[in-house]
Amino acid sequence: MFYIKLSDNTYGLTQRNVREAFPNTSFAHGTEDFEGYARMFFMPAPSHNRATQRAVEKTPILVGERYEQQWEIEALSSSEKKAETERETIRVRQTRGEKLEACDWAGLTDTVMGKEMTTYRQALRDVPEQAGFPHEVTWPDSP
Repeated sequence: MFYIKLSDNTYGLTQRNVREAFPNTSFAHGTEDFEGYARMFFMPAPSHNRATQRAVEKTPILVGERYEQQWEIEALSSSEKKAETERETIRVRQTRGEKLEACDWAGLTDTVMGKEMTTYRQALRDVPEQAGFPHEVTWPDSP
């Protein structure tokens, strides 16, 4: 369970953090409510295009009877887009390498690689040529 300190909107505090703020006070076992603090509920970040946007965590607000985490979607700068594309390119190429490595056994000298496996491995090698690479990749199905 997490808390927000109402006096300054410090949030993401644990029960332990609150207890440490009041070291000379005893709290009943199982106490969940603390004066000046409110329970906080983390909400998932909204879906967004990671290639061009980021979700920024904002201060929780009171929604009904509980404080809920808030998010704001911001556009990435051109340098941030470039860096994100580079990170995604590395990640996709690593995944492609792992998929190729997982079927290397089919190319051993004492094994004849079947047409389906040859087609699959070529499709993996062609992943960087896909139109949406690296942000929109369609992985071929393994035979």
